[in-house]
Amino acid sequence: MSSLGGSASLASATSSHLDSACKHIQQCRVSQDHMIQFTKAPHDPEELVRNKYRYCMHKDELALSVGKCWGKQNGTKRFQNNAYPRVVSNLGQLVETAGDERSEVEKVIKLMYHHAVSIPKRDALLKLFQNGVPTDFVTSGDKVPYLKVAADGSMLFKSQLPYIYDFGATGYANTLGWAHSSSGDTMSSVMIGGLRTVVNGDFEVFCGDRIQWYWPFEAQCFTKDGRRKQIEMHDVATLTPPGVLRNNLQTDPAESQQNEQGQPHRTDLATRQRKSFEERQYGQRKGAEKMVPLIKPFKKDDEHPRLYDWYRVFADAISSAGPREKVDIRISRQAL
Repeated sequence: MSSLGGSASLASATSSHLDSACKHIQQCRVSQDHMIQFTKAPHDPEELVRNKYRYCMHKDELALSVGKCWGKQNGTKRFQNNAYPRVVSNLGQLVETAGDERSEVEKVIKLMYHHAVSIPKRDALLKLFQNGVPTDFVTSGDKVPYLKVAADGSMLFKSQLPYIYDFGATGYANTLGWAHSSSGDTMSSVMIGGLRTVVNGDFEVFCGDRIQWYWPFEAQCFTKDGRRKQIEMHDVATLTPPGVLRNNLQTDPAESQQNEQGQPHRTDLATRQRKSFEERQYGQRKGAEKMVPLIKPFKKDDEHPRLYDWYRVFADAISSAGPREKVDIRISRQAL
């Protein structure tokens, strides 16, 4: 298929939104307990209330269910079940950056998503995170950094590992849900099935593509057409990919997508403007962006199937769209 070029999607060109009589709506509750963890609120109890628009679930954001914790179970608090499913729509302060330095949580998530090619490999990576990481992943600060070591010899991300979870797509929010009950109602109406017009992510989508969600900081792990960058077979077997980590997971996002001649792709002006508008609407600043999930086409990799990419498929496209344009999708996880 050829590139969409500068042509607008049908939804963008007509300023319309797809609507259908058949919808599946579920009442969900923004999980205040999890958002307190994500915002380090125990040290600043008023953070969720003071910056409420940064942490709430806005209309048209993708609601995520919170699954299994990546930390050790004996040290992890299990929140009691509610009458309504617990959901979140962002990662709070977990992935805040310090200048150009990426957060350790962001690095751990990218490492897991990029290298978990099977359930046994996922379990092996979790065990490494919980019990100790090979020196191939680690730096003391003198070399090219990936995962860093604290002064006492422990991993910097270890204290935040109990706050990292498996997430699953629930649906798109129809109403605003606050992250803290002091701000207002934490309930939100979520569309879990049906036809809906949503905003596309950083990659072109064509009619018929299966749709997965991803975190914005993962964009550098994919090629221009949305495929995962390759990993060598010995890296998959040994789980020690320092060279691949530097090449695939540490590349600056602006330089990550390359053409056939190896030159960086430069996104067109209209795409940059749309992306800039989206990132400004929450009053964000550099290093403190609201990290909400985006969508992209799911690209199957038969040699190195990525477990978390397959888990995150939740819809299929019924129209085509360029990066950051509106696209029509059919939300139906059970039908894929």
